[in-house]
Amino acid sequence: MADLSDVLNTLSGLVAAAVYPHGTSQPSVCNAPVKAYPGWLKHRTYWKPI
Repeated sequence: MADLSDVLNTLSGLVAAAVYPHGTSQPSVCNAPVKAYPGWLKHRTYWKPI
């Protein structure tokens, strides 16, 4: 049975595939860098500029 980390990893992979359909060596669909990783947002890191 899948646990929370399996779900988070799968969701982040799906997001990355949607944003970078041709792989991360090509520009994203929004033509801006996007970070997609499993986990919860932290208030201070969420508002930090990229």
